[in-house]
Formats: sequence, structure tokens, C-alpha cells
Amino acid sequence: MSYDLEELYSVYRWIEDPFSEEGRKRFKSACNAFNKILSHEWVRNIVNSRDEITIMDVCGGTGIASIALAKTILNIDRNKTLRVVIVDLRKSALEIAKQFSKRELGIEAETYVKDVRELYKLGIKADIAVLWGRSTPHFSPWDLVKLYANVAMCLNEKGIFIVEEYDRVYSVFLTRGYKEFLFEGEPEENPVITIHADHDYITGYIKRIAYDLSTGKRVTMNVYFWDIASSAAFLWMFFKDIDFIPRKESKVWGFIVARHPRKELRPEDIAFGTPRIIQYRLFLR
Repeated sequence: MSYDLEELYSVYRWIEDPFSEEGRKRFKSACNAFNKILSHEWVRNIVNSRDEITIMDVCGGTGIASIALAKTILNIDRNKTLRVVIVDLRKSALEIAKQFSKRELGIEAETYVKDVRELYKLGIKADIAVLWGRSTPHFSPWDLVKLYANVAMCLNEKGIFIVEEYDRVYSVFLTRGYKEFLFEGEPEENPVITIHADHDYITGYIKRIAYDLSTGKRVTMNVYFWDIASSAAFLWMFFKDIDFIPRKESKVWGFIVARHPRKELRPEDIAFGTPRIIQYRLFLR
């Protein structure tokens, strides 16, 4: 799977090099986002209540999210002691994360080449976990359940999980419609097209083939088009409350905040409960 991701990102290129100009812009954007996220009472309370904070970056790549979060916390309080743990399948990305964390934080992040569906095997207890970069399309519903369950197991009792999420039902199916053929990249710098190949009705994955027109290289990718509501509802199975912080520039893109992992899964907690994310909407009915 690590090789598949390396191949995918060699064709379907993603801005993730924090030492590049574009990567630096993305890092600054993440810092701005965390300034807003840290003002949320749940996140603010956990940061204020701890002198030592462990941050776990899931599918962390080059560590842009966790390092941005750590830097934002230190800008508020330099006396905090931070531990940054970054987990990804790509060793090449994690090597960059080590270098970048040294430059930005003065410490080297701990990195692990690990399938995030088996996070629990690391034996790490974190205070805050992040899933950044709109990563959920890599996961089928079956695998996302495993991922969210693993994160819940790796968080402390009052831990927080922050998921950057995007509503693809709105942006793909309702706005433009699903296309069998799409031009994905920049015409001159990154001419990439994707073509529909198949759909697996058991896993839910849609298979698309990505072609790099400049090199002739191609790679097959499996994607699932998550929306905010579904992703948040899955999280509610493993966390006691859920909220959402929209990005300023888009109502269908933002941050799901999940707090207090459930250490016991009891059907009555779901059947009789209402998470914060939908309480206001129920009030408006």
C-alpha cells in the first residue's frame, strides 16, 4: 500500500513539500486555521489544562498539520512541552516531516511508517489527533470505521480529534455531476486526467485511473466521496460529542471536532443522544 501511495502522488501531485513556495503557503494556511480552531472551547480547554501535550498526526505526510498546530500552540504559550507524532505509509514524506519539525519547532517529530487502521499497535496515548488534507477519500466506509476506532483508542479520556473535511456530495454530485473523464491538473505544470474505471458496491470504492499527460505515467486509485454529515456521523459512534467549524471561504469545507472518545460502545448512548453538530439545526425546525 505504501508503494501504491508513492505511485499515486507521483502522478496525482499534491502540495505537501513545506520547503517549497506553494507548500509554505499551505503551511501558513494551516496555521491560520488552527488559530481559529484553538478558539473553540473544547480545543482551548484541553490545551489550557495541560503543560505537556501529545499531538498525533494521522495520515500525516510531511507533517504540515501537526507542525502548524504545535507552532500555533507555542505562539500562545512558549512554556508548553509538545510531543509531535506523525504516522503515514510513505517513508519519504516522513523524512521531510522530521526536517521540517526541526526547523519550525526546534524538535524532531516522532515518525512511524504504519497503516493507520492499526494505530493502536503503537501504544501511544495522545491529547489531540488530527486528520488533515481532506484525506478521507482514501478510505472506504469499512476502513474509515477502523481508522476512527483506532484514533479513539489512541486518545486520552478527554482527547480531541480534528478532521479537515469537505462535502463531496455537494461539490461533486450536486454541483457538477460525476464525470467519467476529468482534467485534474494545471495545463502546463501538472497535466493530469482521471478516467472512471469501476465501482465496487461492497467496499463502496470508485476506481479511477490517473494519467500524467507529460510523462505517460498512469496509476489506479480507489476513492470514496465522503460528505461532512457521513464523516461526522461515523465519528459520533466513537466520540461522545461532535461539532463543526466551517472555513471562512466555504460552507462545505471545514473541521469536524470530536471530543471524549467512547471507551465503551453502548447503543443507548447513540439512540438517546444528540451531538452538538446538529442540535442547532434541530432547534430551527
